[in-house]
Amino acid sequence: MARKVFIDTNVFLDLLLSRGEHGLKARDFFMRANKEKVHLFTSITCIQTIIYVLEKAKFDGNKIRQSISYLNKIVMLIDTSHQDVNAAIESKIKDLEDAILYYTAISNNCEFIITRNVKDFPESNEQISILKPEEF
Repeated sequence: MARKVFIDTNVFLDLLLSRGEHGLKARDFFMRANKEKVHLFTSITCIQTIIYVLEKAKFDGNKIRQSISYLNKIVMLIDTSHQDVNAAIESKIKDLEDAILYYTAISNNCEFIITRNVKDFPESNEQISILKPEEF
């Protein structure tokens, strides 16, 4: 059975903005995931944040649409529930946005979260592992 992997916003942005070494690591991760037939997931809030950042980076509207179309082909979007938001609010995770992503990934049975900012998430546990793209 294919592994379920949740991708954090920063990994997509590293790829789309070609952020040097981080962009290369993100590209390599996506290539490996495709080759290994890993099931990739993210949330609509990640997509919305990506659009916002690309607009701020002065990407052309067509380029943004192409980028989002590409992402829409390689990842599945999963829902964030009321319970996910409540769990995030009640958690000890400092960054509320990351807490929401964490609980969204868990409630959707993802086995991994791939992020460049592993320190922003709780340590890996029996429910989910938090890894950098190059560690996966």
